[in-house]
Amino acid sequence: MKICQCGNSIPNRIKIDGREYVTRNRTKCLLCSPFKKVRIPTSKEKKRVAAREMYQNFKRTHGFDPIWKRRQERRQYIIDLLGGSCQICGYNICLKNLCFHHMDESTKSMNIGTHGFQFGTSKIFLELLKCVMLCHNCHGEVHDGIIPDDKLLLASMVVKEKVSPLLKTGWPVSMRKITFAPVV
Repeated sequence: MKICQCGNSIPNRIKIDGREYVTRNRTKCLLCSPFKKVRIPTSKEKKRVAAREMYQNFKRTHGFDPIWKRRQERRQYIIDLLGGSCQICGYNICLKNLCFHHMDESTKSMNIGTHGFQFGTSKIFLELLKCVMLCHNCHGEVHDGIIPDDKLLLASMVVKEKVSPLLKTGWPVSMRKITFAPVV
């Protein structure tokens, strides 16, 4: 039999109104948490629910997701900063086909992709220093060993040259504020 934090035992089964109930998954005794009673949410849970509702209302009234928009703007800024094309073959037709390849997988602390741009400035830029921007075709060829490492080293030097100054300054002022225009 389990023991509750108050010291009372928690039975495995109880009989209420002639019906038997299994209570082995309970963490609190029947005195601390009466059977079949509605649990009252904590203030922290209420705040989380309120914040989520406010976020959903914002998306409905403005017609877009501000978090998704900020991530896309950050990704676009980095792609433009690194030349807007694959650093091996120059592919630039569809920017969704560009990805960030880590030069050394052992130093990788996070993926940089759509969700990687949710982190802080310094974390993103430090991770970018370890990456090269490639199209998916070149990325596959790098992993298969078709593209030599010396081409990747040249591309990584370009990335370091362009990203290193941003470690001190952060995102440009135009990227720090998102303007919101309601949908009419």
